[in-house]
Amino acid sequence: MKEKLKYLLILPPLLLSCLESPDMADGIVNAKRAPTVETSMDFEIPLDGNILMKGNINSLGIDNRQVTGKGFLWGNSAENLNNVLYSNDASNSFSAVLNNVAGNKTYYWKAFAKNGFGSDTGLVVRFSSPEIWESKKYFNAHPRSKGASFVLGSRIFTTCGERAESAGLLLNDAWEYTISDNEWPQIDDFPGMKRRYPVGFAIGNYAFVGTGQGFDQNIFIFNDFYRYDDNTKQWEDVPTETNMDERYNAVAFDLNGKGYLVGGLHAPGQLLSDVWQFTLTTEGNGYWQKMNNFPFPFYGGISISDHTSAFIGFGDNSETHRSLWKYREEDDEWLKFADLPEEITKKIYSGVIVKDNIYIVDGDNVLWTLSLTDKSWQKKTLLPDVFLNKENEGGFQNLFTTQGSNSIYIGIGFTGLFYEYRPLWDN
Repeated sequence: MKEKLKYLLILPPLLLSCLESPDMADGIVNAKRAPTVETSMDFEIPLDGNILMKGNINSLGIDNRQVTGKGFLWGNSAENLNNVLYSNDASNSFSAVLNNVAGNKTYYWKAFAKNGFGSDTGLVVRFSSPEIWESKKYFNAHPRSKGASFVLGSRIFTTCGERAESAGLLLNDAWEYTISDNEWPQIDDFPGMKRRYPVGFAIGNYAFVGTGQGFDQNIFIFNDFYRYDDNTKQWEDVPTETNMDERYNAVAFDLNGKGYLVGGLHAPGQLLSDVWQFTLTTEGNGYWQKMNNFPFPFYGGISISDHTSAFIGFGDNSETHRSLWKYREEDDEWLKFADLPEEITKKIYSGVIVKDNIYIVDGDNVLWTLSLTDKSWQKKTLLPDVFLNKENEGGFQNLFTTQGSNSIYIGIGFTGLFYEYRPLWDN
């Protein structure tokens, strides 16, 4: 101990004063006239596909020199942080958003700051982004197509349809997918006659399913509707107008708290273009009102809605086979929105809206996006190979989005496969 004290006494006075300073961590002896930086561990995912990186400048250095740059060094390994993301924050606590982050990858980053004397960096932070595709609970009921589906809150429902393995065997069982439990509990059967090609839409805590085609010894076409009450978990009959034609292979959607039924087939070769609006009353019932017709007879297409915008298109008649139309509720009119690109040659089976894009899936199991802002098309990705049949062909698949989620759920078509797709991580 005495030798150590003696050694300290013969140190140069300048160095001794630095070591005795309260700011000794920033002293010249430690080369800390540069700022001292740390990387914050409480980074955030503000939106799917983005990372909010955070850092702090704990000291500006002994001379309090102005910081001339700060931000984050990042990359796909801790040893290769070759990318720079600058922050424009004025305070010593700073952040920056890394956009278009790819799924199923690991990202590394560390904060940095520099002044006229030099720079400093914090520790490296690691983040593994979620998978783009994730298999969910198999739909263990009869695989089906040509049924009706709807979404209530964060749950997906399906009912009716035709058994995939045996054309002509119709269904009326009903099922609910709960995202939180990743389960498919069965709910009360649809009370109407078994059928295919019905439609469904949801308003508040209620869902409405109706129309369609059924048969036993004879062929039946329906104009009935039934309401599913998510509070009581029961179905009830909903009256329809006497002048509403029976139909099947129509489309339906909800928009700003109202339901809509469009077109369909009244009988083989008898196409409809009428549009009916359903207004829900406080008692959970409602009434139908005939609106202006769609510009063409329309059947066999799809509807796409995010509750505030609605589109229909890609039907089986020549005028709408390759076009998508937007409904202007305020004017009760339809405007052509976009045409399919030439590269898409197969039938469009379903579509949803996520952020500023419409996502559709075609008969080749290819996902495409249509920008709502500039109407450009982009080919995104293929559905997982498990969706292909033994002839290596795609099939009918449904797309769903749920409230408060950026995920798309895909399945309930020909097979019991059900997957979650995270489009904002598909970069």
